[in-house]
Amino acid sequence: MLVTVSREPERYEPLPSLAELPSFLLRKLSRRGRQVAWVAGALLVAAAVVVAVLVVPHNRSQAASRDAQEAKRSAAHVAQLRARWAREARPVYGRGPAARDPHGQDALVPRRALVAGLEEAVTADAAARARRGELKGRYRSTGCFTFPKGVDDPPPADDLATSVAIVECIAVAARVAPDQTNTGSLIGQPYRARVDFRRGRYAFCKIVQQPGELAVQRRPVLKIPSACSGKA
Repeated sequence: MLVTVSREPERYEPLPSLAELPSFLLRKLSRRGRQVAWVAGALLVAAAVVVAVLVVPHNRSQAASRDAQEAKRSAAHVAQLRARWAREARPVYGRGPAARDPHGQDALVPRRALVAGLEEAVTADAAARARRGELKGRYRSTGCFTFPKGVDDPPPADDLATSVAIVECIAVAARVAPDQTNTGSLIGQPYRARVDFRRGRYAFCKIVQQPGELAVQRRPVLKIPSACSGKA
């Protein structure tokens, strides 16, 4: 048997890369096949455009609807919080001895008795809130001081220059004993109060704050009612 072997090596086209594969396959098609491929590609592009036109606005509408619902829920939550804070900060009124002449030395006894009554009322209010779960801790005493507090300010009852005083009261949950570096401090729930020594009346309000450490240093989340914060 006679076999003839060609001296020229067989020609072949190497496989293209992934990016070149579509054009490679397109070249392998016949003229009619390429026309069919172009038509199919155009139809796919048109279908993609139609899908984008229909689906994208729908997705945006759904996203906008979810955002609106979330904003509505958030607004309702804030409204519920503010309503609760308003209830917690509602003024509590009380009466006690009145000093007809609040600026005389004889007024010290009724003035001090009125402030003592205020402190007892604040302690009772904080203890009741703790029993209801609104506050944590045990409250057995209260201290009231002139607001804003100064370093050498006398007790509110002893400041005979004022017939109406705005005071800050702390329902005490814990005490920090004085040492060589500090004069001690009270830890608890703050209140604001307005004391009218001439009429023997007072009104106090719980100061509503954000929960957490050092909350006493933060601004109240709710404006203190004027009944408790009116100017002296």
